[in-house]
Amino acid sequence: PEPVQPQRHVVGGQPVPGNPGRFQPQHPPGGIVQEASFLAPRSRGPQGFQIIDDCLDLTGDQGELGKAVLSDLDKGALSLPMIYLTQQLSPAARDELFAPLRERATDPAFLATVARAAQAAGAIAKAQQRAQQLIQEGLRDVADTPLNGLTEVFEELGRYAITRRS
Repeated sequence: PEPVQPQRHVVGGQPVPGNPGRFQPQHPPGGIVQEASFLAPRSRGPQGFQIIDDCLDLTGDQGELGKAVLSDLDKGALSLPMIYLTQQLSPAARDELFAPLRERATDPAFLATVARAAQAAGAIAKAQQRAQQLIQEGLRDVADTPLNGLTEVFEELGRYAITRRS
C-alpha cells in the first residue's frame, strides 16, 4: 500500500494532485488578492496592496473611500508611511509630533496634523513607491504560476492598486 500523505485542510480549496502541501483555492473568502497570495505564499504583492491602503488612510477622503480615514493612526497602528516619517524627523521633532499618542489623545485635529506631516515630509510618497515596487515584484512572483487565466486580472488589479485614490 502507498504511504498516507498528511492532508492540510483549506476552506474552499482542494489539494493539488501530485503536489503535497499545495492547495488550489476554489473561492477564497478574501477574493482575488488573497488567492494571489495563497498561490504564491512568498509573493510581496499583497504587502504592496496593504501599503497603498495605509497611504489612503492618511490621504483619502472618507466619502470617496467609503470608510473612516485616519483610523489606523487613531488606533495607533504602525504603518510604513509612519515608519518613514519617524525616520525623517529629529528625535525632538518626533517626540513633539507624537506626544499626544503617548497620552492616548487622538483627536481629529491631531490625527490630521500627523497626516499632513507625513505628506509634507514625503513619507507617503516614499511608501507609495515602495508599494509599487512590491506589487510589481508580486506580479513577477506569480508570472509563472498557473492562474487559470487570471494573470491579466492580477496585472489589472496591480495597476488599479497603484493608481487608486479611493
